[in-house]
Amino acid sequence: MRLAESCDLPGIVAEKVHLPTSIGSNPAGKISAIVAGMLAGADSFDDLNVIRHGGMASMFAGVYAPSTLGSFLREFTHGHVRQVQSAGREVLVQLASRTTVLAGADQVTFVDVDSMLRRCYGKKKQGVAFGHAKVGGYDVRLRGYNPLIATLSTLQAALDAPAAPGRVLPRQPQHQSAELRRYRWPPRCAVGIRPRAGDQVAMPAQ
Repeated sequence: MRLAESCDLPGIVAEKVHLPTSIGSNPAGKISAIVAGMLAGADSFDDLNVIRHGGMASMFAGVYAPSTLGSFLREFTHGHVRQVQSAGREVLVQLASRTTVLAGADQVTFVDVDSMLRRCYGKKKQGVAFGHAKVGGYDVRLRGYNPLIATLSTLQAALDAPAAPGRVLPRQPQHQSAELRRYRWPPRCAVGIRPRAGDQVAMPAQ
């Protein structure tokens, strides 16, 4: 969390994330609490109580109850998710300037854009649609989320986990090409084409 503070995570969130209701007040403090809980191993609303256990109170000030954080996240619309994604990209830029997360990015950066399917079974979930998948070698249509994921890696950081600067959830799987335009690509990539979902290209430093 010291690294997050040095990257001005609270300030970036306060600038980019805005929820109009009282539940959405102080998004910087609440998102910082969620990040701290995830770093401590939380993967559900109830698990976020970990930052209030034992000696955690000496490390974190002004933490929120899991119910408060859960109500905060439930207020999010698709637009608010985009705001958090924008804040995440800015934090990644700050991290890259302070750590070796993208060491060698000034020489060449590898960009991998791919689509994926995460199955969902509820018919009322927002953003869920039928998408194509292969099961046992057969093409089938399954209900789920079909996001596009962009990852970055470099030659020096090839053994580390790649950074994920962007995730786009198209309204329909067939709209992935249109959603791909939301990523900001240079006029021409090293391979001389615009990337498509599934492509991996190398971009030299500009």
